[in-house]
Amino acid sequence: MTLVERDADTSRLERFYDRIPACDPYGVLVVVSGAPGSGRSELLHHLADHAASRGGTTLHAVAAPEERHLPYALVDQLLCALPARGRHLRPQPAHAGPVALSPLQRLLAVRRALLAHRSSPNAPLLVTVDDVEFADPQSLRCLAHLLRHGRPGQLVVAVTHRQGVHVRLPGLGELHDLPGTLALRTRPLGVRGVGQFLTPHLGAGRGPRFAHAVHGLTGGSPLLLAALMSDRWAAKEPTAEDGEPQPGEQFRQAVLACVHRTGRQGLKAARGVALLGRTATAPLLTALTGVGDGALRASLASLQEAGVLDGMTFRHESARTAVLDDLPQEERARLSRHAAELLHHAGSPPTEVAAHLLAAASGPRRGTWAYGALTDAAGAALARGETALAWRCLRTAERHCRDERQRLALQAAQAQLTWRRAPSAAAGQVRALVAPARAGLLAPDASVRLASQLLWQGRMDDATEVFRKAGATARATPDPRLRTELSAFHQHVALSYPGVLEKAGLPDPYDFGDRPSPGAGQAAFRWRSQAALASVLLTHDAAPAPGDPEETLSGVPSAQQSLEVQEASLLALVHAGRLETAATWCERLLSEAERLKAPVTSAVLMGLRALIAARRGRLLDAAEHATAALRRMPDQSWGVGIGLPLSVLIYTGTAMGRHEEVTELLDRPVPREMFHTRYGLHYLYARGRHQLATGRAHAALADFVECGERMRRWHMDVPDLLPWRTGAAEAWLALNDTARAARYVDEQLSRSAGASTRARGAALRVLAATRPPAARRGLLERALEASRDAGDAYETARVLADLGGAHKEQKDSAKGRLLVRQALRAADECGAQELYRSLQPSPGRGAPPAPSGQDRRRATAESASLTAAERRVASLAAHGYTNRDIAAKLFITVSTVEQHLTRVYRKINIRHRKDLPTNLDFHVADTA
Repeated sequence: MTLVERDADTSRLERFYDRIPACDPYGVLVVVSGAPGSGRSELLHHLADHAASRGGTTLHAVAAPEERHLPYALVDQLLCALPARGRHLRPQPAHAGPVALSPLQRLLAVRRALLAHRSSPNAPLLVTVDDVEFADPQSLRCLAHLLRHGRPGQLVVAVTHRQGVHVRLPGLGELHDLPGTLALRTRPLGVRGVGQFLTPHLGAGRGPRFAHAVHGLTGGSPLLLAALMSDRWAAKEPTAEDGEPQPGEQFRQAVLACVHRTGRQGLKAARGVALLGRTATAPLLTALTGVGDGALRASLASLQEAGVLDGMTFRHESARTAVLDDLPQEERARLSRHAAELLHHAGSPPTEVAAHLLAAASGPRRGTWAYGALTDAAGAALARGETALAWRCLRTAERHCRDERQRLALQAAQAQLTWRRAPSAAAGQVRALVAPARAGLLAPDASVRLASQLLWQGRMDDATEVFRKAGATARATPDPRLRTELSAFHQHVALSYPGVLEKAGLPDPYDFGDRPSPGAGQAAFRWRSQAALASVLLTHDAAPAPGDPEETLSGVPSAQQSLEVQEASLLALVHAGRLETAATWCERLLSEAERLKAPVTSAVLMGLRALIAARRGRLLDAAEHATAALRRMPDQSWGVGIGLPLSVLIYTGTAMGRHEEVTELLDRPVPREMFHTRYGLHYLYARGRHQLATGRAHAALADFVECGERMRRWHMDVPDLLPWRTGAAEAWLALNDTARAARYVDEQLSRSAGASTRARGAALRVLAATRPPAARRGLLERALEASRDAGDAYETARVLADLGGAHKEQKDSAKGRLLVRQALRAADECGAQELYRSLQPSPGRGAPPAPSGQDRRRATAESASLTAAERRVASLAAHGYTNRDIAAKLFITVSTVEQHLTRVYRKINIRHRKDLPTNLDFHVADTA
């Protein structure tokens, strides 16, 4: 080990050795004290090297704790170091039987052996002993005798011991204060010394740069510094930003060496600090380890000087884990149980108590206090979104629980947490709780959560029984929280699983009870979220008064919100036509779910994001989001909820013309029970769209009508959910029955009076198809306005296409071409490729084929050379505007328009106006 900041000590040692003949007529004693790893041994080695340079001879020994009770073990170790020619002088050990030497004979023999080993009669013999506090008393008395009775200059004894140890050792203690004694103490290196230590390893530039960080890690301990370098931190080639070294295995071993060399009490203290962590205090450490106050203070001081601790904190987490890993498993479990009990009686937070109970996974039950601490800690972990920790707390609490109902409640909570990670993995846990719930052994709130999981899995009959039993129990209690919880779940069933409500046999299935009363707690937020959704979906008179979904989402941190609250609030925004607000909230909640690593919540929110994108007519985005949702969670975990993302994929795939892919999606197995849920309505409607697009109008009509019948029966027949009548009208149009189509769409419009503009726009478009050509333009213009107001890009493209056709039928070809070009652009942007292809001119009429994606990208690259003015003119011309129209819109002359077009033709290498690309970066609608 490199000696740094030790120049004064080495100089004193050298001067002291060189003047030994002038000392008193006693042998000479050198005592070097300091913390473990502080470089004490290196000073002895330096003294030995100096003695050798002066012709002296050295014998070295290291005392060990396990040899403390072996008489003459240290002396025997010294004599073993003698060369072969002096081995015959070794005395027999004390246990050699009847011929064993007497103490006087042994002293004389040792003296002869050692002094005969001197290489020169003028140079003293140097005996060095490391960790002398562990030496056996007999050897120490032998060395003391040699020091007292030797001739001047014959013997030098140099020993090391750790700081804080009582040095009045047998035999040597009384010599400690004699004039012939030199006492040195090694101290930790300062920041400058650490920089000097690092420089040979890291270079002159990096050594001082990292001195502060490394000093904070090692406390200036030379042993820890050397270990850090052995872990080849320097090989990382650290940069200016990489200021935190990463200790490895050598550092961990060096920490353990320091800890063990502080002695038995120091080892106990270090283990106590490692176990208690930031909760460590002197009284707690004394109670936990049994180390008295004085010994504890000395041990902590030694650990701090050794660079292991900084106050009562380990300087690096790897040092703490090394000490913990060094603890035998049974001992660690015992200490953890003891620490938990001490912290509990000291009034520490449940999370701190629970951490030790979790570490002590085995052992006897600790009683109700352990159960309470673990359940409270689980609640706190859930509030922070730490689901895995909450699950471990509940699992451990079950072992400390003696009450059967409490044990069932814990099992229900564990099932809920497992469900949050993977619903399919919770199937067994959920199944085991059904019988206790039916028997009334499960608390009502736990039964409600169980019923929700059963519904998701499609186990409708079990869910109905559990729901009925929980309702009877909750209605008999005055607890406002339970009553509100039941009412919120009742609404949830009516809105998401209405088929179950039909089977529940309730006197009034749509009697959701009163509004939440004070004391309902977070159950009130669940009630409000469901009430907000019910206000836009239910047509029943008993639908609760609406609330603002945004207030519900803002009222509780997302980590504490249930998935039902988030889903209901977002759907309330969606079906109220507030798509921009819904999209913003969905992104925010999804980001938080990803941060909290909540896969089920993330998957469901991805599905809702896909639904929002589909309702905004952004087919490509919707398909991408729906695919991501289905990949986020396997089909088995989706349960009946798979209907939502799957329906979005079917709907968007149909609109994009991916009919083969949609056919494969429809072949995908889905739970039969899904068709008794709101998710099944989405699936039926999307399947009907596909049937219609692929020429199976009768099958499409059957799906639309079935969807409508269920919506009516479930009191959810609102246009903003699914416009099934518009779909049925389109199916009748495909069957050439205009009269029936008109009846369906008229009824749709009559119900859309207070609905969102999206449903009304689609209905007006279909209504126009049932009217004579002369009456279509007005209806389609109203449909265009409604679709644009709703922000539905796909429906806007469809209306533009029909409106263009209507103008052409009325001999307004120029306007018709303009609208068709706008429809082409809108269809291309939203991903409606089937509509885009249908609007392309027929090649049979001499028109060029539709440009491929590669052609469009090449045209975009060529148009990059256009000026802003040229791009504006070219874009308007590409969408069918005449030169005079362009001049009027842009407030320029016709001649200027012609000049711009001439330059455009030359730059993008075309010859005709019809060859102008429609994807120029300029929105024609902005000039309308």
